Amino acid sequence: MNRVRFKTTLLLYLNLTVASSLWAQSVPTNNKNIVTRPVQAERAIVVGRNVQASKAFAGSPHNEIHLAANPRNALNLVGGAMVWQQKTNRMTVVAYTSFDGGQTWTPTLTFDDADFHSDPAAAFSPDGTAYFLKITSTYVQEVKYFTHIYRSKDGGKTWSPPTVLPMYDRHYMAFNRTQGDHRNWVFINGSSGSAVEFGRSKDGGVTFEEKRKAATPSAGRRRSGSSPIQTLSNGRIVIPFHEITFEGVPEAEGAPKKAHAQLSAVISENDGDTFLEPVKIAEMGMGHMLRSNPGHFSSAA
Repeated sequence: MNRVRFKTTLLLYLNLTVASSLWAQSVPTNNKNIVTRPVQAERAIVVGRNVQASKAFAGSPHNEIHLAANPRNALNLVGGAMVWQQKTNRMTVVAYTSFDGGQTWTPTLTFDDADFHSDPAAAFSPDGTAYFLKITSTYVQEVKYFTHIYRSKDGGKTWSPPTVLPMYDRHYMAFNRTQGDHRNWVFINGSSGSAVEFGRSKDGGVTFEEKRKAATPSAGRRRSGSSPIQTLSNGRIVIPFHEITFEGVPEAEGAPKKAHAQLSAVISENDGDTFLEPVKIAEMGMGHMLRSNPGHFSSAA
């Protein structure tokens, strides 16, 4: 009974509100300072059904998921995830592709070998070329780490052999989106224990220049994570990153009073030729989360 009364009261309130609004617009007035506007119905937000993209590997844990959309085809998506192989007790990476706006997904890039695969990242260039990045750790005699970059001209159905680079830890990719001569230049960011690293390709990702430091942590801090590199419509490159210090931070659970972590960004205004001094976005305290590397975050432009 209470539920019925509530609905009746709510409907009555809505009806009175709409009626009052319409009445206010219909009342004639000579006051030129009063401006009336037509009633505009709010557009509803509709959430579709859940879709399991990982059906092909439904029994395996997935993590570090990353997704990109084709700017030339709104129905074309490429995503990737780290997938734990139960049989081999080792991590691998899978790239999933959708051509119907995410309703169905197909694994189009998988790896069945003894290497350790991690850190998937997906991207689309302005011309619709799909890119997929991952770290490969090889175990022949000694452990070596590489960043592999795959390209696809058909939206992720098929992939070219990889461009192999020295490892960019937790890498991401972006593109020059201006209409100038540098359109479709490819940029990659990653990190090491002591620096924010940057790489650049002038031929659509076929070859890359030698990676270099875009920023180093401030005194007494170390880099602890990066977010996806961003390129703005005016060509500016922005790389947010995270740095921390362990000095004076207790091991016990709980947030300390003083800030001991910092969110910063480094900027280039010449397509990565040089980078300006980093700017501080915010200071923060991470508490007991500090040593679990909480530096993964996201950004958008």
